[in-house]
Amino acid sequence: MNAFSLVLELLLCFSNIFAATSIRTARAKKHIGESTVVCGKVVEIVYFETISYLSLDRPYLQKIFLVGMSESVGFTFAAVSRSYFDKRVCVSGRVENHSGTPEIIVTGDGHIQIRSK
Repeated sequence: MNAFSLVLELLLCFSNIFAATSIRTARAKKHIGESTVVCGKVVEIVYFETISYLSLDRPYLQKIFLVGMSESVGFTFAAVSRSYFDKRVCVSGRVENHSGTPEIIVTGDGHIQIRSK
């Protein structure tokens, strides 16, 4: 198996994981402490000091799920806004409780995917 075939196989396997096991943002609260994939539409992006928060499915003030993207791992506010605003995304990671709102902190590009639907 050559390197290209291996990379292609890994990418297909990774995308199947996103498709098969994802949950909606409204159900994320029931999965605090678990590693899972959450999908929704980015409706607002807010920035606090060195972290951008993507608010999925509802505006930030009515938030039901957040995605944290830190500048320390390469996610600048400008890049996040250009790439993700008004798009459907799936994010993988451990669901944490952020002041009563479930969130996943993204630690790299491989943990968030833009979805076509």
